[in-house]
Amino acid sequence: MRQLFTTLLFITAITTANAQNASSGASQTVSLALANVVQISQFSAGNGNSSAVTMPLMGTDVMNNGIESPEYSVSINSTNGFSVKAQAVSEYFTYSGPATTNTTMKVSDVLALKVTNNSTTGNIAGGHSQFQPVSGSAQSQVITDASRGANQTFAVKYKATPGYDYPGGTYTASIIYTVTQF
Repeated sequence: MRQLFTTLLFITAITTANAQNASSGASQTVSLALANVVQISQFSAGNGNSSAVTMPLMGTDVMNNGIESPEYSVSINSTNGFSVKAQAVSEYFTYSGPATTNTTMKVSDVLALKVTNNSTTGNIAGGHSQFQPVSGSAQSQVITDASRGANQTFAVKYKATPGYDYPGGTYTASIIYTVTQF
């Protein structure tokens, strides 16, 4: 009997030792602190490179009817919904040339902008599906209610119609696009 008791005690010890596998656990919290980010870039639809808009006004037909620029794409990356406004940096073009009088050309009298393609999730605003004057005194809403996302694009064209009211030379205006997240 003593041998049976010792055998049972031995089997119980082996079973207990095998049933007690060691394990341990730990956890770690990972936090991401995301910033609100917005990026806007403008480039020519033709070659993808940013470039100045050049509009040569030569000949009576162009002087009478104006000239349209090529289409320029604008791309936006935003972590929040956004809207886009456009405005000339100054109310007047900067003049470079030989004339000394009558060179004060108001941007809103001569330059207009329209959205020709909208691949954002937003809407064309402020009547910009047609040419609208570019103001140098107030921002004009161009795109509204766009959702967050990458590579949201829209395209614009400019139209210049100075007529015969100004002397020859180069008239330059900077147009700024402002993206506002909401």
